[in-house]
Amino acid sequence: MSAKIIIFDSHPVQYKAPVYQELDRLCPGAFEVVYATDVSVRKGNVDREFGKEVAWDTPLLSGYRYRVLNNERGVPLSTPGSLTGRGVLALLRTERPAAIVLTQARYWFDHTAYLSALWLGIPVLIRQETQDDMYAGQRSRIKQMARGLIYRVLYAPVRHAFAFGSLNFQHLTRHGISPARISFARFSVPDPIADFTSEQKLLARLRLRQQLKIGDEQVVLAFFGKLIPKKNPELIFECLRQIPSAVLCRLHIMVVGSGELQARLDELAAQAFAQHGVRTSFMGFVNQSALPPYYLAADIVALPSRRMGEAWGLVINEALQAGCGVVMSDAVGCVTEFGRLERVEVIGVEDRQGLALAIARLAAMPRDFDWARSHMAQYSSQAAAQALSKTFASYLT
Repeated sequence: MSAKIIIFDSHPVQYKAPVYQELDRLCPGAFEVVYATDVSVRKGNVDREFGKEVAWDTPLLSGYRYRVLNNERGVPLSTPGSLTGRGVLALLRTERPAAIVLTQARYWFDHTAYLSALWLGIPVLIRQETQDDMYAGQRSRIKQMARGLIYRVLYAPVRHAFAFGSLNFQHLTRHGISPARISFARFSVPDPIADFTSEQKLLARLRLRQQLKIGDEQVVLAFFGKLIPKKNPELIFECLRQIPSAVLCRLHIMVVGSGELQARLDELAAQAFAQHGVRTSFMGFVNQSALPPYYLAADIVALPSRRMGEAWGLVINEALQAGCGVVMSDAVGCVTEFGRLERVEVIGVEDRQGLALAIARLAAMPRDFDWARSHMAQYSSQAAAQALSKTFASYLT
């Protein structure tokens, strides 16, 4: 066996690459990432949900060893068969790694890696973004039972699982993986303002607010993400009439993102100004490296998602890193991680009254860039990489 672990991943992702980069720093040469496709970093790649060409401006293919198999069929990432298993068995026969890590079980690429590893006697580890329906989605009872059976069979040979959060941990144990075979490598995003001083944060906040003609006394209620039905940004506008007038007169809405609901949100924003005098700034898609001033300029970040598979909600991590107040629906997967923090409000799905009250409560709190910083340390790329490296070491010795 080779003293190396192979991580199978569908494509380069902006929140996973920093973990791989940090992992390589901790245990250089100990692993390789094998991607089915590099479509996410190609020029001209169109993200269907953002509704535009998206090219991430942070390095996703540097700082760690990787290879791309180009296992594409049709439109990459569109269907389970769009990423084939071509070449996976041959790769594992040649490399004979100490173990493999699967990061999803969606594509033929993943299934081939899983079955090939079992066939060759290579230990299988998993770090999958999966949890159960009571929070993330809705299925019939029969489908839930069938799904549960499939996962029990799928997880039976797994040697170790990395849980990305509490709901994921519950999912893993519910489907047969004992807690002794699970460690936490929590969902994380890079923290680009970790080294900012308080003065630098304040300056970035003031500059953007001045650019948008937002007064110091105004409360910026922000939405970050894809403008799609799952995220439910319309609810932000629909709750305005239920917000107390003393808060409403100070409110400014900022929308950072793009997607199919843009035209509808334009209409709602026009109504918000005509009926309540609330202005809205639509910023469009903002790339990763340019996001910090927007979070620092915001006071409250809202994510009122519907039950359509919001497995985590990474914008909540980013908002908390910047010290924003947060209001999210109980359909957002990270609600069990962050829902009890002092400046986090949790509402029911489609609860306009609850959203209005939450906004009013958070608007009364003074801006504090660092109130959540100590809690967010365990949700860093560094913490996730350390958890992975600890388990990797037991397979590499």
